[in-house]
Amino acid sequence: MHTIRILLLVFSILNIQDILTKQLIQTVWGTEEMEHPLLEELLTSHVMQRLKKIDQSGPTRYFKNNGKDLVPSFLRYDHSIGVWALTKKAGASIPEQAAALAHDASHTAFSHLADILFNHNEIDKNGSYQDSIHLWFLEKMEITPIISRYGLTLEQLEPDLSEYTALEQPSPSLCADRIQYIIHTGVIFNLITEADARTIVESLIFENKTWIFTDKNPAKQFALLSLYFTKHLWGAPYNHAFYQCFSIALREAFKNNLFTKEDFLFGTDQDILDLLLKSNSPTIIEILAKCSDIYSHFTIVPYGDGTYNFKPKCRGVDPLVKNDDGTIQKLTEIDSDYKKEFESTKKWCQEGYGLVTTFDTYK
Repeated sequence: MHTIRILLLVFSILNIQDILTKQLIQTVWGTEEMEHPLLEELLTSHVMQRLKKIDQSGPTRYFKNNGKDLVPSFLRYDHSIGVWALTKKAGASIPEQAAALAHDASHTAFSHLADILFNHNEIDKNGSYQDSIHLWFLEKMEITPIISRYGLTLEQLEPDLSEYTALEQPSPSLCADRIQYIIHTGVIFNLITEADARTIVESLIFENKTWIFTDKNPAKQFALLSLYFTKHLWGAPYNHAFYQCFSIALREAFKNNLFTKEDFLFGTDQDILDLLLKSNSPTIIEILAKCSDIYSHFTIVPYGDGTYNFKPKCRGVDPLVKNDDGTIQKLTEIDSDYKKEFESTKKWCQEGYGLVTTFDTYK
């Protein structure tokens, strides 16, 4: 009897320790448990914690228009843990889950502004500057000692590895990365509720290396968000105008040695913004003032007629849906209204637009 009590006590202690080692990860659709020590250590590393100070929308997050925020806060950290949670839901391997968690760690201050600042869009129209420096950045941030303790190599943190099918897929197919930022953006812009987000995620399954919806209704609600944000956020004229305007201030700051390229690569949004705000440069002061009232400083014209001309990337998705009879079809194949919206958004992106701005002379 005494032996049984001791064994029960040991089992109890082991269970308590097991619970204590679990990390509870909060996403916009609910809570997920992180149980693997590699993932837990990676999560608490400096390279991941830095993402709490990098916003998904870049510099627009820190400016207002008519007293209102241009965009709500969406931290790269929150995006990353959400992407990880989806790869876990998909039953992905631990290396793929680790790659998911760290997939955005190489973003510079102000996220995708680096694409414009370093002219990366002219070099690679499909990739991003962050992608081009990803493994180098992780090595510089001393992530190798962490992952090597668990038998992983730096190369296994490359998110675009062909075997990481839950994490990344070419557009307009679904992947954990794309799913997370569409849902999260919908929640923070109050276009869907957290309950809606939960329904969307619960209706997703991962079969045969593919994300599939089991219900057409949440599939359509989710897909419509991708079309809306393509036109009204990610590809919106005000967003492109703002990025071009703000990049002028950064180039001027580099010219005046306010900070180095390394400061920008490894720093945080607020650190760089504080240096800009403290600057005595008339150009920087004038540009930041324009950023604070961006809608007053650009006019939309036909593509080719602007000082700046854009053909926005179409981020609209065409998710697969499993029908009641078990067949699988694209949403555009079973919903004519969505197909019309999807094609209209693609056409808008292909036609593009030009911008004439009050900061043309700085180009």
